[in-house]
Order: sequence, then structure tokens, then C-alpha cells
Amino acid sequence: MRDVWRVLNGRRFDALLHMQTAIRASALSLGIKARYRLGFDATRVSDLQQWFTNIKVPSPDSLHVLDGFMAFVETLGVNPAPANWTLTLPEQDMIWANSVIGESPTLIVAPAASKAFKNWTAEGYAAVIEHASQRGFNVILAGGPGKTEIELGKAIERLLNTDVSNLIGQTSLLQMMALEKKAALVIAPDSGPAHLANAVGTPVIGLYAHHNPARTGPYFWRDYVVSVYEQAIADETGKTPAQLAWRTRVKDNTAMNRIPSEAVISTFDRLIEEKELQP
Repeated sequence: MRDVWRVLNGRRFDALLHMQTAIRASALSLGIKARYRLGFDATRVSDLQQWFTNIKVPSPDSLHVLDGFMAFVETLGVNPAPANWTLTLPEQDMIWANSVIGESPTLIVAPAASKAFKNWTAEGYAAVIEHASQRGFNVILAGGPGKTEIELGKAIERLLNTDVSNLIGQTSLLQMMALEKKAALVIAPDSGPAHLANAVGTPVIGLYAHHNPARTGPYFWRDYVVSVYEQAIADETGKTPAQLAWRTRVKDNTAMNRIPSEAVISTFDRLIEEKELQP
């Protein structure tokens, strides 16, 4: 933090976009001199961020985090524009992904999130993979090198009667993105791989229980989210999402167990038919 302040010492900016409400970000902002310090309004603010900003950005009608970020530039006077990602991946990573996937339609299952309570069950994933295999899809398990991710991948494999390629812990971030770009479809919980798939233009089925997918779902694929958030939050609080603070999450660490495999399979079938992804 001191290094940042030292580099910016003596500089003044027209505007600071304070888009992270954590108190550490607010502390960092103290060493950045800006005339306009834009932060969230009362709907989305937290961690006392309001005391570190002098322009409160109006929350949009959309609950999504991304639309809240875009409201910052609109407040500066930039005309709103549709969200768009133009990520160029290294050629060697795309060549590698092509060699792994080939020409067959491929489903990538990235089963684990950074927090284990966001993970769905091995049994649920296995049921969906068996169904996808019967529909003619090759399946790849993918993810990071964490112990929880590796163990979940192995647990899924033990339940399967069909072959899958288990690449969990064996790819770089760029290779993971290349795989997702080449794949026909991705299934993942509320995690990085779900949003990476959205960013590289690949359809994704997000699995949600703890956070409202209207707020954090894969941006272009929210219609294909399988969510039990509303039921879980109602059981926990007796209220609907509209009656709760914007960031309210389900605290029950077993909430993901509420997702039935039949719901994911149904969404899988609907997506491949509507997007013409059938083999």
C-alpha cells in the first residue's frame, strides 16, 4: 500500500472509481488524490465505504454486479454500451486445447469453487455427466490444483460408468480458458470458470445456492442458471431476495445439496437444443 502511495505521490486525478467496498481498498484510496471519488450508493455500499467517497453512484435497476460497475462510467458521462469481451488467447494454448478436444462436441465440468461450500455433489455431477455422454458429448473435468478440487474430481470419477478426461490441477489458467473457448458447453458452480466461460463466449450452466444469480450469475447465461437460492434464503430468513440487502447470502453450508440432478439435466437439454449444440 505504501508503495502505491509512493508511486502516486504528487499526482492528482480527476476521478477515482472506488469499485471495491472492502475496507482495505478504502484505506488504499486515502493515498490517491482525486477531485471526484465515486463509490456505491446506499443500496450497494458496505464496510463504511461511504465515508471515503464524495459521489454516490446510483444503483441500476439490474441487480448484477457488472451493471453496477458500468453505472460508474455512466455517472462520469460515458454513454452506456452493451457488455463485450474481446480476450485474445496465446496461439500455443489454443493449439493445445484443439489437440485435447478435437472435433467432438465437448462438455467441460469445472466442479469446484474457491470455497468448498459452493460445490455441488459428486453424485449430482456424475448423473449429469452420464446423461451428457449418452447425448454424444465428450466430457472433461477441469479446475485448479487445490486439494478440494482434486478430491472432488476423483470422487466424481469413481461414480462414473463412462470415460472422462480428468485434467483437474493439470492446466494453466490460459489453458483452462482455451479449453473453455473450444468447448461446446461448461457446467460450473459460482466460480471463476463460470465467468471465464462467459468471457470467451461459451455457453455455461451455473449452479447457485449461496448467492443470488441475478447478482453474480454468468452475465450472458443467467437464463440457464440452476438456482435454489430463493428457496434457501426463504427457509433461512423467511423473506424474499427483494426484501433483503443486495449482498445477502445463504449461510447454510449444505445449501448446494438442494440442487436436484434432474434440474441440471433438464437445463442441459434445453440449452443444447436452443443453442443447437447437439452432436
